[in-house]
Parts: sequence; C-alpha cells; structure tokens
Amino acid sequence: MTNPLDMCDTIAFYENTPEVDKKLDVILGQTFGFYVPKVRSLCLAESEHYQFSFAQMRKIVDKLPKNAQIRLKAKVSGNPDLWFSNGNQPIPTSDIDKARSPTAIIPSYIEFSADGVPKIQLYGLGKSIENVILTTKTARIIQAEGLLHEVTHAINWLGRREIYNGQPKSTILQFPDGEKMSALDALKEFGNVMATHSPMSHYSSFYWEPSGNGIKTFHDDPNRDDNDIRAIDEELAETVAAYTLGFTFTSNLERRLDPFVDRPEVKTFVRNYLNAKLVE
Repeated sequence: MTNPLDMCDTIAFYENTPEVDKKLDVILGQTFGFYVPKVRSLCLAESEHYQFSFAQMRKIVDKLPKNAQIRLKAKVSGNPDLWFSNGNQPIPTSDIDKARSPTAIIPSYIEFSADGVPKIQLYGLGKSIENVILTTKTARIIQAEGLLHEVTHAINWLGRREIYNGQPKSTILQFPDGEKMSALDALKEFGNVMATHSPMSHYSSFYWEPSGNGIKTFHDDPNRDDNDIRAIDEELAETVAAYTLGFTFTSNLERRLDPFVDRPEVKTFVRNYLNAKLVE
C-alpha cells in the first residue's frame, strides 16, 4: 500500500465501493436548506470550498450523541486545496508540484488557539476534482470523514490540553456506567483498549503501532514530546469517524465496511466515551 499520507489507495476504495456512498447518503437523508441539530456546537464560516451545505454539515456532526456534542465547541472554515510535501513528517504545501504525490491530499486540519475554541479547516479538493484525481462523490466522502475526524480532535482536546503548559486542566467525564474519570485518563484508557490492535485506518497507521505494552508511533517527531498522546488522539479521531460513518479504509478487507468486526471492545469504549456526560 502507499504511504499513509498518500490517499491514492483510499481514493480507489471510495471510487469503487458503492456501499460507502450509500452509507453517507443514509446519514444525509433528505437534507433541506435548514437543519436544527441536537446541540449548536459549530460556528460555520461561509466558504466556496465546502462539499456540503451548512445543513448537511450539521447533520453529519449530529450523528454524534448529544453528550459528545455538548463537549464540542469549534469554528469551521473552508480553504483551498492542500497536500503533504515530501519528507518524513506531515508538512503541508499548497503547491501540488511540491507534494509527495498528487494524491497526498490533506482533507482537513485543526488548530488549537489561545481563545480556547478549536479552529477546523476543511480543504476544498477543487483542484483534485479539476485534475480528475477524484470525483465529486469521492470528495464528499473525504470531506465528511475529515469533518468528523477534526470534530473528534476538538472533543479530545478537553483531555489532551492538560499536558501542555498554560492550558486548563482536563475536564471530568461521567461514563454511562457511572464511573468518573478525567478526559485525559479517558484518552489513555482508549490507548490501553487499542494497544494490541492494528490501526483503525490506513491514515492512522502513520502514528499508531500496536504494542502489548502501550502506544508506539511509526514516525516519532524528535521536536515534540507529545508523540504518544498525539498517536492516541489521531487513532481515536479515525475510530470515531469509522464508528459514525460505518466504513474505513484499511489493509484489512474484512474491516472496510465493518470497522469493528475484530474489536468489539473498542466499539463499546467509543460508544461509552461519546455518551459520557461532562461533569466539570
């Protein structure tokens, strides 16, 4: 398979698997010009780079449980196409000629800013459509997955932020069984549950390597000291997207349309994590 930062194989899977498009259609249903979600957790900026209407984007995120959306607060904007450049680290470029390949597409990104409100960027994929690298149908699938991926990062930030200087303490969550734990401990517990499993997706394999003793990363960044929690965060973002959409791209053919067939305990944890109540 291609490098995890290259979407060549992912695009081929989306293009050639009608079931994926059908699963997204089921989520969207008949979405009209206005949609009222369970919780208004996103601030959406106007942009020509979205593959969806505001109503459709809210409907995708509204597939998450209400308790997860209560923990979510983010601003969303659309931006021109972006790719991963050559190199061992995920460095972006807006010049396709400097990309590691035309299919090394960056669908989305999240920035954690000083005001405490994460900023999600969705990249338009317009040049990739113009260059016949992917169809509009596949661009929509990619952007839906990217939106859910970044939304999960925003939710996870309530725990992850504690490890950084100057950031607030982790929030406390109450799981459906009544157990309380910090959001940071919840992330670490996900790492424990996932420790012996293969990565959820081809993309998350860039960060994640199964280990009986916990988390490793394929590509440790020597300039960072948060590689382990970042790997957990990326893996959970891909896992929540797979949980919500019902598909994932992975080398394991059996899991592509049934992402949790070999890991029911991971599915249970993710369901409980998303349904956990915000205590403080």
